[in-house]
Amino acid sequence: MHKVKLNDLLWIQSADKYIEIHTTHKRYVKRDGIDSFMGTNNLDDLFRVHRSYAVNLTKIDSVKGQSILIGQIKIPISNSFYEGFLQVFNF
Repeated sequence: MHKVKLNDLLWIQSADKYIEIHTTHKRYVKRDGIDSFMGTNNLDDLFRVHRSYAVNLTKIDSVKGQSILIGQIKIPISNSFYEGFLQVFNF
């Protein structure tokens, strides 16, 4: 088990029965779902933006249409999460 600081967490991506936790230094793989992981950890700045993605709101570099850029990585925002994302993200 690894301890990851919220400040280092960039985004989480769901991959089948696993999640990939992307940080500023490394990528971790854990057998879990995004909702379960977010529910058991106190992750106030993490927001679900897609069926397969949750992002750290403090690490977003830009938003273009229905895509988020964190560094050079483009993360989609699905239609079902778009309005909620706009309400919590401060441009």
